Amino acid sequence: MDESTTEIVSRFADPTWDETYQTKGLVVGHVQSGKTANFTGTVAKAIDAGYRLIIVLTGTLELLRSQTQRRLDKELVGFENIVGGIDLSDEVLARDIDYIANQDSDWLAGDQFVKFGYDPESVPGVPHIIRLTKSTDDYKSLKAGLDTLDYKSHIRNQQKIYHPDNLWDTPVRLVVIKKNATVLRKLIKDLKQIRGNTQDYPALIIDDEADQAGINTKKPPVKLTKEEQEEEDKQARERTAINKLLSELLGILPRAQYVGYTATPFANVFIDASDVDDIYPKDFIFSLTPPNAYMGGRSFHDRYLVLAPGETKTAATSNQAAYVRDISSTPNLIELRQREMQRAMDSFVLSGAIKLWRKARGSRGDFKHHTMLFHESVRQVEHNALADEIHRLWKRSDYLGFDGYDRMAELWADDFAVVMQELTQRTDSELPDPRTHPVPSSFDDVAVYLPEVVKRVEDGIRPIAVVNGDKDSEYTQAGADFQKGPVWKMLVGGAKLSRGYTIEGLTVTWYSRRALAADTLMQMGRWFGYRPGYRDLVRLYIARNVPASARNPKPYDLYEAFESMIGDEEEFRDQLEQFAELDENGQPQVRPIDIPPLVSQSLPWLRPTARSRMYNAQIVQYAKGDRFKDFFYLPPRDPKQSKNCENLMAMAPVLNRLTDMETFQYATATEKLSSYEAKTGLVPAQVVVDALSLFAWSKPGLADADIQFVKEAISKGNITEFKVVMAIPLRDPIIRMIDLDETRANQFPIVERNRRERGDFSGSSQWTRQPLEDLFTKEKEPNDPSSRTTGLSYLPSQLISGTAKTHSRNPDLCLPT
Repeated sequence: MDESTTEIVSRFADPTWDETYQTKGLVVGHVQSGKTANFTGTVAKAIDAGYRLIIVLTGTLELLRSQTQRRLDKELVGFENIVGGIDLSDEVLARDIDYIANQDSDWLAGDQFVKFGYDPESVPGVPHIIRLTKSTDDYKSLKAGLDTLDYKSHIRNQQKIYHPDNLWDTPVRLVVIKKNATVLRKLIKDLKQIRGNTQDYPALIIDDEADQAGINTKKPPVKLTKEEQEEEDKQARERTAINKLLSELLGILPRAQYVGYTATPFANVFIDASDVDDIYPKDFIFSLTPPNAYMGGRSFHDRYLVLAPGETKTAATSNQAAYVRDISSTPNLIELRQREMQRAMDSFVLSGAIKLWRKARGSRGDFKHHTMLFHESVRQVEHNALADEIHRLWKRSDYLGFDGYDRMAELWADDFAVVMQELTQRTDSELPDPRTHPVPSSFDDVAVYLPEVVKRVEDGIRPIAVVNGDKDSEYTQAGADFQKGPVWKMLVGGAKLSRGYTIEGLTVTWYSRRALAADTLMQMGRWFGYRPGYRDLVRLYIARNVPASARNPKPYDLYEAFESMIGDEEEFRDQLEQFAELDENGQPQVRPIDIPPLVSQSLPWLRPTARSRMYNAQIVQYAKGDRFKDFFYLPPRDPKQSKNCENLMAMAPVLNRLTDMETFQYATATEKLSSYEAKTGLVPAQVVVDALSLFAWSKPGLADADIQFVKEAISKGNITEFKVVMAIPLRDPIIRMIDLDETRANQFPIVERNRRERGDFSGSSQWTRQPLEDLFTKEKEPNDPSSRTTGLSYLPSQLISGTAKTHSRNPDLCLPT
């Protein structure tokens, strides 16, 4: 925390400079990983540096604004600044303090709000903090109290407010405001009316959930010439309401530093960088790294798992085996849905019993809350119907009877007992410490706690709470307000749960809601977060064949979508490392305004963000030589439309040069050494480019940016050859004759692959990639005398595989399978 916040603040302009510079940056966190704590630390250090007006923009719900205000008050503002010299023995005056008026439990506890031990207002050189908003009140027009926002009274010696003679004794004004047009207009109006010169205010604007509400989604009608663009910039560019107000706020405060915080940054990097009044992060993009205790996307997937062919996944080696359970979500299969939902609900009850068992034995963990989330739809009417369905299932689950006992015992034996034990065998960072995560020896040890679980879940009106509205009462109802006391409930919701609202104690998730944009999907990953003391009990029940829509019934694999999105996100974060590098003067070596970061889209149907946010997106060239990159060709189901024959012939000049045999070794997840043989050869770069240029991809132009980069590198003499590696499958490959140079003399192994239900094929195999990435992309040791290529590209994983068995009856295919 200390290191990352220093890195962020070091990008700001010095508030005491005479020169006016408005830094704009973006901090990329992870869903449910602690972004609020990070920007609280950033605000603290910005105050130390001399920033005196702090504006924190939260989401669009008052509940989330209030939560953010409360966090800042507890961890930054502190007891003395909130009291502000009020005599707490005077009950009338004390009621002006929001936390006393609300009888806030943390305030009454006496030790939850930071205390400095002195009144900051009475100590020279220590700025006290004046809150212009409260936990119960968003920003209101100051009217007669306008002087509260005016810094003129702190100016001495005719110097500017930012001069060191004035700055250090000037109090800090804190505004925590939601992104609402009406409220933002009030703040802007007051800033325009005060007598002090806002041009001189050293301000910091923190934009939480920066990709929500503030992005301008109004596309320019046509591509403008440079002269037309300059003329348009002189006028008011058409903007969405919140974006227009943010632009106006930045104009009023030219010395303000703007920092957006988000876990889904794609929309922000698609902002028009040439629009100087917008919030494009021109100066820096900084990626936060969560600690090992965080369960993020990678914790539920096996992107780097290497298994030998035929080796099965276990919880000891596989995140998927440990935490993920498939559900079908197939329409009209009511009985199957009921069985899957019952299993998920049983997991919620059983994991709750294990938590109580651990708590009784002094296990270190957070067992206050225990929740399950059902997320199937964005429509509120469907949420109520789902809640009724869950309630009916709960009432007939017989958790205190024989049927319930037998089901739970079976679930214990088949799932939880196995996973808990196998996870203790892990050697990676996810190893649960047996001292803090004790494992019960038998189901009977846990079963005695089942009645207590049922009692807690049924406490209140019913065991389900629906949380899906814009009213704050939705989030403070019994069973959904985590500040009032322990919550042991099943929650049903949709889009409103995907922004800021934290579901405490979330252990089991039922997820089957489709989304066609990666950032929307990522924000719905509420199962990400910290799970102290119960990480091994987390279960994700996720749909593998959701219909895309009523008009498009082609199934949609949510687990695959998340895995693809996580890969794209990791690739994006890898790029951000170049923006973190500083030169000898402490200045960024590269800024986003100079080289915009690229956003990957691995699945053709899963856009990085909404179309309305991507009208500026364009890739001309792209180089990716240090990681394996899959390109896909998906043969149409109609054999007459297939390009298999043409694609194979396009690759013939490349394949014909694979004259060597090599063996590549790799280590599996169980630390076994295995190997495979491959045909290899050095191929002139132009031959590879020509072949790829003729290839028919799943999406037109899929490889154009990569090909263009290689063409330019060839013209400069930077790339001369490619090493091409074609792995020979270990399991009796079917050998097909391929017509190469009219000789039909070469044989190449072709693997038959069946289509998956949604019509596509799997990508390349990790056991194939790992030894190649290790051999060709890792930096050499200084004393390594071996030759090394400067970069490596790979043939598309499906150039010579992936033809469908449904084509076998077509005699016209040059490669019948």
